[in-house]
Amino acid sequence: MSTRSRSALRPRWPLVWLIAAAPILVGGCRHPSGGADASAGGGAAPRARVEFERLPAMEASHALNPHDHQGKPLCQRCHVSGELQPSIEPISLCVQCHDPKHMKHPYGIVQKTGAEGLPLLPGRKIACHTCHDPHDVKKYRGGLRSEYVALCARCHQRHGKKDKSPG
Repeated sequence: MSTRSRSALRPRWPLVWLIAAAPILVGGCRHPSGGADASAGGGAAPRARVEFERLPAMEASHALNPHDHQGKPLCQRCHVSGELQPSIEPISLCVQCHDPKHMKHPYGIVQKTGAEGLPLLPGRKIACHTCHDPHDVKKYRGGLRSEYVALCARCHQRHGKKDKSPG
């Protein structure tokens, strides 16, 4: 038996260990604590890498809602394993499924005031995920990050005040 054929039969222990431990190490898409999107220009510290278990391509291609596939997000639809940032520019990613004609708020514009704690693109630009939480679309109506009026008031202070004029 040649040296080359012996090395082909030798077990690759790091690879075997990784395959055996994968279900334990990555039980779905997991973001470190501190919120699903506490980065992207909001001033938060950088987070660890995102790791997840990829579904077979055929199963992933038949997912009706990548935000809620079998009770959790289908991570591979938006992320590359090991990378925190989405696979492509966030707004371009969203418009692959969501029609921009139905969007009620402008995006890609600079948010000059407010927005504390909300994720923004570099340069304080508004993106879909500024108001919508792609990792928890069931918590609030429309997949918003919080109740509608309270969310609007984080940037638009007049929305948070009740009209005190008579009438």
